[in-house]
Amino acid sequence: MTKDLFFKLYHDAKNQPDRELYIAEYGYPDYFDDISNDATEVVRQLTEIHKLAHMTVKEMIAAAGMSQTTFAKYFDIPLRTVQEWCGGRRQMPEYLKLMAAEILGLLPNILIDKMMIDMKGINSMTNSTVKTYADICKAFSHDSSGWSNLPFSSFFTTDGSNWKETSDNAHGGIDVSWAFGLSDEAIEHSAAERLFELLMQELQVAVDDDWDSEQLAAALENFNL
Repeated sequence: MTKDLFFKLYHDAKNQPDRELYIAEYGYPDYFDDISNDATEVVRQLTEIHKLAHMTVKEMIAAAGMSQTTFAKYFDIPLRTVQEWCGGRRQMPEYLKLMAAEILGLLPNILIDKMMIDMKGINSMTNSTVKTYADICKAFSHDSSGWSNLPFSSFFTTDGSNWKETSDNAHGGIDVSWAFGLSDEAIEHSAAERLFELLMQELQVAVDDDWDSEQLAAALENFNL
């Protein structure tokens, strides 16, 4: 199943609360080749997609075996926000729901042509990404070794090629300022955790400001080092 087909089926499932009607609509031969050539497998996959589409945040947390507090800490999301999602007072954005489902292992067991949420952080952050980030942080630490302190009006980021000084981060880089004055060993020890924290901060802004999927994709592209 392709990514585009999954999203079509997922969003159509959101709009059809009746699971049997949903399966009846899509569980016919025209979709067999794209989903599966086995009728039983088509029904199974459509059932899983529909179940995920209508799963509440509260149900998702329970399915992961977590409490609301544990879920909030795991994703570094304010507990109040999670409580409001679970209580129906706010809606969790769909892209965040799908990301959380992917991370928690709750996505349907369906073959997709590529990872649905293309992000280098959380559980899919690659060793090469972390190494690239660590190497640039070390370069910044070496280049700034003669400074007495960091400039007050600017900070330092990377877009994956080198570090840059900026006052407004208009190019949308990732912060490397934390590496100032640190040894290579200390940077290597902390780089993965720092990169993860920066990613989670970006996701928190997305939650607070109700970003759409295009805004989130553009922001996450910065982490594709």
